[in-house]
Amino acid sequence: MVGPLHYLGMYHALFICDVPLRLLGYADIRRYISGEPSDGVIERGKLLSAIAKARGDGSGHSVPSLFTLPAGLGIPSGEEFCRAAIRRSYAGRGSPHEMIDTVRLAVAFGRVTLPVSASQYARTWFGSDCNAFVGNWLGVSPSLSVRSYFTGYGSGAIPGSVPSVEASRTCVPLKPIASITEITQGTVVVTFGLPRGNKTYKHIALVESITLANSGKHRLELAEWGVPGGFEKHHNTFDVKIESTWRVPERKGTPLLSFEDTDKEGPTHRFFLDHRSLGHLPYRGWEVNGQWGV
Repeated sequence: MVGPLHYLGMYHALFICDVPLRLLGYADIRRYISGEPSDGVIERGKLLSAIAKARGDGSGHSVPSLFTLPAGLGIPSGEEFCRAAIRRSYAGRGSPHEMIDTVRLAVAFGRVTLPVSASQYARTWFGSDCNAFVGNWLGVSPSLSVRSYFTGYGSGAIPGSVPSVEASRTCVPLKPIASITEITQGTVVVTFGLPRGNKTYKHIALVESITLANSGKHRLELAEWGVPGGFEKHHNTFDVKIESTWRVPERKGTPLLSFEDTDKEGPTHRFFLDHRSLGHLPYRGWEVNGQWGV
């Protein structure tokens, strides 16, 4: 099984290899991207327009959700690509596999030109954020909101939804962890605190390991993408007291297993959700909740 830290390392040592395109190298993806950057939208549009021209689709908007390429571009003509994967790559939502494919397409269509290397291109345009990283490791949509992991989406329409969210809406909510003994590799950690904008569910992370520490505390090793930076910025260790004494203020029910922390706005509580209902899903390469092309 590929654990959260191993998966994190796949971003920070993104292996870009394509012999026909003469690509071999690594890229350290370091950007924090929350919301689709306007320059990324423009670059994605240029790539899709080039793809559409080669295929005879008319415009980038006409490229099918799943597509192949004509021969002569350095990419096997029968290889299938996903348009949504290209969007995710530029929007801070891509999996490592999707980023690699997007770089290959960018090289094939002349978006990468010397002296810029494929690795530099990936570092410039790609990134992630907390819920994208967690969703990709869990095998669900990287666009699921932090809040949805605890509250779900219900049965109504989801404002601003994308197909990958619709494909994953039945995967949430996750059950709260009831006992410290249930915290294991892959347990989801949600941060609740004073509003940032209109968000009180502010951050999400994954447990890599938990061990006993001193003075009745536990040592938590987390993989999380809350800031820009390298592997060391996204791999954090905390010695914390985990207790079942706190409730989410807006919801009634049993106190949640949590620990106290702080952020820029003030005190926070970080509570635990059980990922094991999603244990049948591999980490995301190209599929979302087992579906290809969304």
